[in-house]
Amino acid sequence: MSRTELFLASLSEEARATFATWTGTEHTLEVLLDQAHAAWPDLEVSEARFVRHIAASLDGGAASTDGLRSLHAADLYFACACADGDPRALAAFEQRYWAHVTAALARIGVLAAAHDDIVQELRTALFVANDAPGTIAGYRGRGDLRGWLRASALRAGYRAARRPRREMALDDDATR
Repeated sequence: MSRTELFLASLSEEARATFATWTGTEHTLEVLLDQAHAAWPDLEVSEARFVRHIAASLDGGAASTDGLRSLHAADLYFACACADGDPRALAAFEQRYWAHVTAALARIGVLAAAHDDIVQELRTALFVANDAPGTIAGYRGRGDLRGWLRASALRAGYRAARRPRREMALDDDATR
């Protein structure tokens, strides 16, 4: 099965109609795959898996030839590897992205003491799910991954700020 056939088979019926007669699909998929491999040569996402992931990223509103051509292929490939649990991708995610999360939280005034809890909450949401991929699988490649993650961090920070605090002041005499 060619890339184009796999891509078309992976799209919803509505999205498939957009690409069925477009002659640039094969070339565009090749360009996206080349960009992804150039950015992440140490990651191994099968071509078929990535083509299906590209198709999934277009379903739900961005199913256009311009939408396909404008995907952030390297970030989408990386997110796909993370969603698949690739240990190299997860390690790279730790090195490249968590410092940006902490910086985003600091910019909105989240206390440094809460950063670890929020980061752990985000890790769980992004990479751990019951019987489903984590939310990293929902990254669609329409903007850069760093911006998408920053938005996720800010949402988590705002949620944490709205939670009632469970801290209790202890009287020194009561602890003796």
